[in-house]
Amino acid sequence: FVDVLNVVTLTLSHREREYSMQTESPPSPGKRQQTMLPSLALLAATLAWGCSFTWAKAGGETINQVAGVLASASFGPLFLLAWRFTLAGLLWLLCFPAARRGWTWASLRHSALLGGLLCIGQILQMLGLGHTSEAVNAFLTSLTVVFVPCMLLLLVQRYHIAVVVAAFM
Repeated sequence: FVDVLNVVTLTLSHREREYSMQTESPPSPGKRQQTMLPSLALLAATLAWGCSFTWAKAGGETINQVAGVLASASFGPLFLLAWRFTLAGLLWLLCFPAARRGWTWASLRHSALLGGLLCIGQILQMLGLGHTSEAVNAFLTSLTVVFVPCMLLLLVQRYHIAVVVAAFM
């Protein structure tokens, strides 16, 4: 088995050397900056997402402490969620005035349904944060990437090749 791994490693490194000899020159500083900025933005977004679990847990506990309730009470996390989404909604309406036009009763019903599902998910996530560590909560949250295509296969029962591939990647 080790010999097979050595052969594969040597073959890959030989191909990489051949490919690098075929390329003309290293990328220019402008191209390097073009790819570095999006990579740094992705890194910053990943860091913010990962740290948000710690911030949310600390924020919920602090609100509970200030309110004089038990540290494990659900008041703090729910209050934090309510303010967070209220402020985000108001800022959205202020920044994007076109979003206030064109609403129909059907679009309002669809928005309420999707908003309700998001609300349930966020509440369960925040309440779960009080019963487990931030790392476990983040891991379980990231598993939705795996669960959504699998649930889509089970619930919709229309087998588009992209969904099947996404479910088993």
